[in-house]
Amino acid sequence: MDRPYPQPLFSGFSLRQEVNQITHKVTNSLGDATLASLSSKPLGDIVQALYSENEPQLPYLLNDQATHEQFEWFYEPFLKGFDPRTKLQDLRRGVVFSVEMPFKGDGKYFRTKPHPSIPVPLAAITENNTLAIYVPPENYTLSDVQARFDAIIESIEANLQAQRENLRDWPYGV
Repeated sequence: MDRPYPQPLFSGFSLRQEVNQITHKVTNSLGDATLASLSSKPLGDIVQALYSENEPQLPYLLNDQATHEQFEWFYEPFLKGFDPRTKLQDLRRGVVFSVEMPFKGDGKYFRTKPHPSIPVPLAAITENNTLAIYVPPENYTLSDVQARFDAIIESIEANLQAQRENLRDWPYGV
């Protein structure tokens, strides 16, 4: 079975950089607007509409809809100091446990760093509004695997909550 390889979470651009890009987009839209369109409504309403149109759609996990499975797969112990540059060097094969959890919002924010970010190496797959987390059972009991999933989901939720806090005063301050 060909499965995508998990990618690091919350390790890309900072959320501040992301919202700065949105501000530049709004500014460019205003700069490109015609005098007639800018005169049609109060400027504050136009600016608010542009920000609302480009508002970050942070993901929300739908924990109650999570499913799980186990499968045999080649894996790297990516949850113990994940390094995507070395993923092809370790080709251990074994059973991997997976939790797939739907989410609402834009999955790109799983790659965006909040401030402060929660410094736990996290890796998952985000496709089709589903977050897939893999845990290889290396010397784990089933209760250890469950505890590992719980810790990963807790860290993901903590990073998402940090993003929500970062955007509390958006667009006026981040």
